Amino acid sequence: MGIERLGRGCAVGSVLSLLICCGGSAGGSDDGGTPKAARDVGSGALESWVGTASGSIGGSFVEGLATEAEVTWVALTDQPVPGQTVYAAQGRVSYRDGSCSVIPAEVAIEGHSGATLIVDWTRSPPEYSASGGSMWMASVRCDDAPVDAPVGGVWLADPSTVDQSARGVLTDDGTAIEASATFGDPRAVQFTFHWAFRKAN
Repeated sequence: MGIERLGRGCAVGSVLSLLICCGGSAGGSDDGGTPKAARDVGSGALESWVGTASGSIGGSFVEGLATEAEVTWVALTDQPVPGQTVYAAQGRVSYRDGSCSVIPAEVAIEGHSGATLIVDWTRSPPEYSASGGSMWMASVRCDDAPVDAPVGGVWLADPSTVDQSARGVLTDDGTAIEASATFGDPRAVQFTFHWAFRKAN
């Protein structure tokens, strides 16, 4: 395919799903398989984190496309690996394309999205690994008749890591996760990710 400026809905799904197809968002485990489980979270309320994450594509060849998620990460009840906690995502995810209308532009984050957060409390400071992506079928209208097309994409990733998971350390007080990652060339195509979560309990 020759180089052309992308912005139409029918091209959106394929562009935003590049990292998914390459194994960037649906994983969440270090080895690309089932995520490792984690520490026992006790008998009280399940641990959770709340915040936002977003993935956008821009540059000279791509009109601004963005997938944004409002996420509550809830600890799984089964945590057989001491010292780690695995969280599943709940919340809403939205997609926007400045040049097209999308219906629906927002959906629930489904359990099959593969979104996962893992915190390793045995490290000092504690380390995290996370990934998330959502795609769904929508009616996309640009300058002509609407078409059914896949929209959405990766909202949490870091293309610079081996498995493209977002990785880092918790803040000094252990209550926040926040970082960003950029990949590509703004003169062509550039991927940008931002994520920020705070411990809720």
